[in-house]
Amino acid sequence: MRAIVQHGYGDAATWHVSELPVPTPGRGQVLVAVEAAAIDRGTWHLMTGEPLLMRPVFGFRGLRQPVPGRDVAGTIAALGDGVDGLAVGDRVYGTADGSLAEHALAKAERLARAPRGLGALAAAVVPVSGQTALAAVHD
Repeated sequence: MRAIVQHGYGDAATWHVSELPVPTPGRGQVLVAVEAAAIDRGTWHLMTGEPLLMRPVFGFRGLRQPVPGRDVAGTIAALGDGVDGLAVGDRVYGTADGSLAEHALAKAERLARAPRGLGALAAAVVPVSGQTALAAVHD
């Protein structure tokens, strides 16, 4: 599969398209065929490694997870053991590690079925940016 891979912290020049093996879902995981992924402020922080305080958690010299991205929308391609309530072929959105790739692994509890009429591009921004906007108007 094609994926954006980040080598070290910096600007967008640290991102390169690479070929990686398609991951296999483990227990409680879902493999999502990515149709859309969003880039938000958190993605920028992970790309630049700033603030420096985040590096002990995510990696001192570069990300421990080299494929960036969290927000995802797509179709379930495979299920790991112990996943209930979702099926191969379901359209979903939520958060996944490494969503800037053709396939991404997500914990089943971090995904929801996409409502009819909500396209992948719109669904991909809901998990982080949409929740931020909702909190802003209600808090």
